[in-house]
Amino acid sequence: MHEWCDMVIEMSDCEPHNGKHIKKICHHVFRYFCTHKFKDPKKFEGRRGLEYETFMESMIDHPKDLVDQILDYPSFLEKTHAVSKKHKSKTNQSKD
Repeated sequence: MHEWCDMVIEMSDCEPHNGKHIKKICHHVFRYFCTHKFKDPKKFEGRRGLEYETFMESMIDHPKDLVDQILDYPSFLEKTHAVSKKHKSKTNQSKD
């Protein structure tokens, strides 16, 4: 989780005038990943398919250029997916 947080901070530090928006978008992506199960993660990571389109529709309230910039950031989607899986497993363990 620390590595993911550091990446978000790094992105927001690169553009201080958009820092707040960048953090909001990153957390939106994280929450989305935590609350959705993907039938075909490889297709999603390749930015194809209905699941990816639905995800992009959920981003409609955010500036498209920033969303694209964040999603293009090296390994952002992969790290977010990994962190959300760990978060889900910890949440499920605490419910038991």
